[in-house]
Amino acid sequence: MLVRAGGQLQDHRDSDDPAASGIADLEVPVISPSVAIIDAFQRFLNRIGDLEVSFAQKSYQYLPEAQLQLRAQAGRLVQRQGVRVLMHERWLQPVPPRDQPEPLLVQRDLRLGQLHLLEGTLAVTIGRYLHLQANLWYQVPGLGAEPVDIAFPPDGSASADLSASAFEHAGYMALSESRRTRSGELHYLDHPRLGVIVRIDPVAIPADVLESFEALKELP
Repeated sequence: MLVRAGGQLQDHRDSDDPAASGIADLEVPVISPSVAIIDAFQRFLNRIGDLEVSFAQKSYQYLPEAQLQLRAQAGRLVQRQGVRVLMHERWLQPVPPRDQPEPLLVQRDLRLGQLHLLEGTLAVTIGRYLHLQANLWYQVPGLGAEPVDIAFPPDGSASADLSASAFEHAGYMALSESRRTRSGELHYLDHPRLGVIVRIDPVAIPADVLESFEALKELP
């Protein structure tokens, strides 16, 4: 055993312990992986590095409209009277731990002065589950001013008065909600005036990366 005495490590061996007395005579074999294994492993690491760089470059950027995956849900919303889709987007992002969120800034629709009809943040984090935190503010022209029916017409439709003067008296309707979810689950965040449909999907690993990993496992 090794004990510390006065800042020095001293080696005490029992002379009648064959394992201890012969430990210095043990020969440790040297494992020398073949050049082929080293090359294959290096290629795999390089491909993983390229993939991580590619993901980082594409993160927090909206994907093309052709890649949207909630078209059916958006179509059904449009068919409902008085419902308007303010935002329909898809993006890639890393998923940080629960205590280190990286919120995505949302600013959508008509802008007059410094106001957006929809503004706020969306944050996705992971603990035991995936978590979505939505903090959104919907600017309602005329809310809190007279007459109230500027913002809420009798037919329930959105106000047609989107002039600059209406926005001078715009009020906020806030949606602040956290939702625990799993990959591929569809969730709806409800609100009297505003709603969010969301689905979080894992990023697919390219086939060539998976194939190179499988090939690595088959090397001797």
